[in-house]
Amino acid sequence: MPEPPSLDPGLIGVAPVGISVLSEPRLLPIEGQPGAATPGASVRVIDIDTRDPAVTTTARSDGSFTLSVPVRNGDELRLQAQTDSVRSTPVDLIYRAVELVDTLEPSPRHECVTLDPGFDLDFSGAVRRSVRVQNACSGPIVLAEPRFRLDSAGFELDRSLPITLAAGSEGLLDLTLQSPAPPAREDVLLVDISLDGRVLRYPIGLFAPQD
Repeated sequence: MPEPPSLDPGLIGVAPVGISVLSEPRLLPIEGQPGAATPGASVRVIDIDTRDPAVTTTARSDGSFTLSVPVRNGDELRLQAQTDSVRSTPVDLIYRAVELVDTLEPSPRHECVTLDPGFDLDFSGAVRRSVRVQNACSGPIVLAEPRFRLDSAGFELDRSLPITLAAGSEGLLDLTLQSPAPPAREDVLLVDISLDGRVLRYPIGLFAPQD
């Protein structure tokens, strides 16, 4: 397995612009400073709150990049670097316009909730994969409101939600790829996880490459 590419979220932000456009959706310029991405990797961004296709560019030899994506205030953006079929850990950012200043903030997560193997599932050579949700919180968490960003790629969640996971327990989200034949497909499973009345959305990327 080749070494996965990387993204450094600390080196990614909003590129400076001369004149801001107030209407929405608007094109948000995003830049990665030198070292932000693996040189030569494809850097892609999707707006999790829309069905728009990914916007992609190629990281320069110093790891910098620039691209623009249409956004609305409050949209969540997912950035990933990719070389061949190997992807980096996703970087999830919330776009907000604060007093006419564009900002990108890390997407909020419950610190005591862990996803294994993470926020990505690769269906290479498999039609069934699972995400293990681990609750290391002091109280129960509730998983609810499952939905797919596109709901047209042939992925299916095999259990009904909501479910409650007690403190110190874990549970599985089992997913099935309904038809493993080409072409390549991808989607995002969105699940709300609530803790002490605070509800946060967890996006899990699903990828089925063309074999």
